[in-house]
Amino acid sequence: MKLRTNSEFSSGKPLEHRSALTPTTTKALLDAGYIVNIERSPERIFDDSEFKNVGATLVPEGSWVDAPTDHIVIGLKELPVEDFPLKHTHVQFAHCYKNQGGWEDLAAAWQLRHPAGEPLPGVSSYANEGLLIGDVKEWLANGSRKAGGKLPQVLVIGADSQERSGPFSEIIESDIFVNCIYLASSIPPFVDMKSLESPSRKLSVVCDVSCDTTNPYNPIPIYTINSTFANPTVPVKVKQNPPLSVISIGHLPSLLPREASEAFSSALLPSLLQLKGRKKSRVWQQAEQLFSEKVATLPK
Repeated sequence: MKLRTNSEFSSGKPLEHRSALTPTTTKALLDAGYIVNIERSPERIFDDSEFKNVGATLVPEGSWVDAPTDHIVIGLKELPVEDFPLKHTHVQFAHCYKNQGGWEDLAAAWQLRHPAGEPLPGVSSYANEGLLIGDVKEWLANGSRKAGGKLPQVLVIGADSQERSGPFSEIIESDIFVNCIYLASSIPPFVDMKSLESPSRKLSVVCDVSCDTTNPYNPIPIYTINSTFANPTVPVKVKQNPPLSVISIGHLPSLLPREASEAFSSALLPSLLQLKGRKKSRVWQQAEQLFSEKVATLPK
């Protein structure tokens, strides 16, 4: 059976400029004997010419729908909701396997300059990491001067700790809380509305990078909607100062689309190179098994 990686599709999310394939990983696939078709895109962080220069074939945007069925469609996140049946094999980062319904510096800098809880204005993506860091350093310096030299205390959780259960007083006593865990099962909340009533609360910004907003196991049940790049923060109704806002942007890494694309596409490459033998590849066998298990739970 001859396998091909076909084209990437636009996710339709505002300010989504990332790409599941990069020119670097595309060349690696071409060198391994894959035929790679790349859909043209005016939104992608990589120019069409960057893919053409490494030998990929450019095809019209959205043409994956009519591609031969032996093409494997590689994309970023969920497909637009349509009513036609999907006939291809798709490789994508779907937000549907956990029962769903870094950027802390940016939040810290804004909060220093606007302690009264003024919403963070709309943001746009950066061409590279250096530009983002430059802006953050400038904002932090300006904010620190206005706050009498104070810098915010930031608490980051990157893995679920089983040593003790939440809610955690350390979170509400920090200025900013950043949640980066991978949520796989029910756990006690890290913070909840009752814990926010504590007189020792200093917490004013929650940056929920994990963004399990609609997950029934969401460990931050103080908000119910996702925010966007145009409206980055969601206010939380608290009974006393300071005001509290949540950043819950589902595709937050798109703030640095080039670096984010290079990072996860490179990490994905070893698995993509196994697509020709995916029936015997452990990673693709497990992916297909998980897909089948979730399909089996759909209403009849």
